[in-house]
Amino acid sequence: MSIHQVTILRAHLLTLERARQLAALRLHTGIQLVLHANPSGDRAHQALLSLLTSADLHIGLHSEEELRVAITHHGAPATRVKQAGPDHHHTFPNLPTTPMTGFRADLRRRLLPEDQHQADGQYRAALQAAAHWLTQYPHRNRPRPPDLGTPWNDIPSLQYFLSRLTHNSPTPQHTLIRIRGAQAGFLRNGLLLDVPEDLDAAGGPGITTRPCTPKTVQHLSVILGPTQAAGLATLLFTGAHPDLVAAATVDSVTANASRIHLPAHGHIHGHPTGQSPSDDEPRSTTVYAVPPRARPLLHAALLFRQREQAPAHFRLFSNTFGHRLTALTEDLALPIPTLVHPHPAPDWHQQARCWHIAAPLRTTTRQTP
Repeated sequence: MSIHQVTILRAHLLTLERARQLAALRLHTGIQLVLHANPSGDRAHQALLSLLTSADLHIGLHSEEELRVAITHHGAPATRVKQAGPDHHHTFPNLPTTPMTGFRADLRRRLLPEDQHQADGQYRAALQAAAHWLTQYPHRNRPRPPDLGTPWNDIPSLQYFLSRLTHNSPTPQHTLIRIRGAQAGFLRNGLLLDVPEDLDAAGGPGITTRPCTPKTVQHLSVILGPTQAAGLATLLFTGAHPDLVAAATVDSVTANASRIHLPAHGHIHGHPTGQSPSDDEPRSTTVYAVPPRARPLLHAALLFRQREQAPAHFRLFSNTFGHRLTALTEDLALPIPTLVHPHPAPDWHQQARCWHIAAPLRTTTRQTP
C-alpha cells in the first residue's frame, strides 16, 4: 500500500531546514502535502508564508482560512522526478571550540543571525534527542538510581546513539553542534559525556561520513554487485577505516539492518597486514547506526551471502576491498571521505565515555501497562 498524502500538524512551528526536507520529499515521491498551521496572528501568518516560499513549498499551494483560527495549505500531488536533486545544506563559518558549558553562548556572540538560527536548531534537536533517549533508556537497562561517579557501562548503546545522531551530518561543523547539544542533554540527566577534543583527527560518524541522501543512493545504484554496493555504502555512512569495514562478517549486521558491528580500531590493527584475530582471542567491536536508506543495501548483501551459503563468520563484503576498491570508487564517482581523510586514531564515538555525576535535573515517570 503506497502513501499518497502526508499531513503535517502545527506547521507554523516548522524550521526552514524541515520545510526544505518536506519540499524534497514532495519532489521525489510525488505525494500530496497538507500543512495545518495555527499562527498567532497576521505577522505569524506572513512569516509562515515567507518560510514556505524560501523552502520552495509555495508552488501549487492554496490557502483556506477556517474560522480565523487555523490555516490549511493544500498542495496538489507533485510530479515525481526520476533524477534525485542536488543535496542542500547550510554552510557554517568556523565555529568556536569552546567546551559544552560555554558553547551555545559563544555561538550567539560570534555568528550572524541566520547562522545562529541554523546552529541553534541543530543544538536544540540534539539536546532533545539525547534527553528523549535517556528518558527511555533507564527503564530497560540502566540501574536506578545509579551510584554517582560510576561510569556508563553500556558502551555499545552509547556508540549506537551517538552514531545515529551524527551519521547524517552534512559537515563536521554540524556534527560539533550536535555533539555539544547532546552533551547538554546528558548533563541535564546527571551524566557527563566526554568526547575527543580533536574530532577531525579521530574521524568517524559525521566527520568522515557522507549523508545517505537520495542523490547518494542514486550514485550507489550504478554498482551492480549487492555486496559491493553495500560495502561502499558502509564506507560512506560509518566513516571507518576500509580495513575495518572489509573485516565485517555476515553476522556483523543485525536482523533488521539498523546497526552494524565493526572490529574495534585498535583490535584489528594490532595484527599484521590487518588480519582478523584468531578464534581464541576476544573480539572487540564498535557499533554504527545504519541510515534507513542504506538498510535495503545491507539486507540485499546479507541475502546474497546467505544464498551463497556463507557461514556467519565469513566476510560480508566479498570481492569489494583490496585491489577492487579503487575500480569501485571510480565507478561510484562520489568522494568517500574516509579514503581521502585517513585517521590513525579510533573513531570519535568509539572514544566517547560517560559518567554518572549527579541526579537528573528533570525526573520523569512512566507508567508500565
